[in-house]
This record gives sequence, structure tokens and C-alpha cells, in this order.
Amino acid sequence: STQNFRGGKITNIFGGSELNFSKTELAEGDNFLEILYIFGGSTMVVPPDWDIHLDVVSVFGGFSDKRYKRVDAPSNKTKRITIKGLVIFGGGELKSY
Repeated sequence: STQNFRGGKITNIFGGSELNFSKTELAEGDNFLEILYIFGGSTMVVPPDWDIHLDVVSVFGGFSDKRYKRVDAPSNKTKRITIKGLVIFGGGELKSY
């Protein structure tokens, strides 16, 4: 629930995780979240106004953005997060409520 989230690393091997960032604010500028999922994955709940760029390589798996995007939702282009990494026989998804 930080108001200055800068990113980090997530590794799931033969397991999974659920992360809720719904009450989190991104830090100014570019932020990076590195992921590695091998036979595992995660679900991330993020605010709908986050500017997210996906740079994920998938081998027999996937990573998808399933956020509900409202047309009237404000977007802050000065704060951005890039999710980059590798998914092998696993999966991940972004959601928002």
C-alpha cells in the first residue's frame, strides 16, 4: 500500500502468487517489475489508471492484461511501469476492479 512503488522482482517456480496493488501509487518516472514464472504464475490487481507496458516472453504459457478499462478514467502519463520477464509453462494476468 505504498504511495511510491518503484517495482521489484517476482519469481514463481512450481507455485503461484496473488498481489493486490489496488491502493498503491506508482513513483514518478519509469518503474520496472521483473517476473520469472516456471510452472507457476500470478494474478495482479492494479488500479485501472496505471500506464503499464508489457515486455514478457512466453514459452508454453502467457501473460495477459485483463483490466477493465474505462474510457472516462484519468491516466497519468508521468508515471509508468514496465513488466518484463519470462513465463515458461505458466501464466500471469493483470486485473482491475
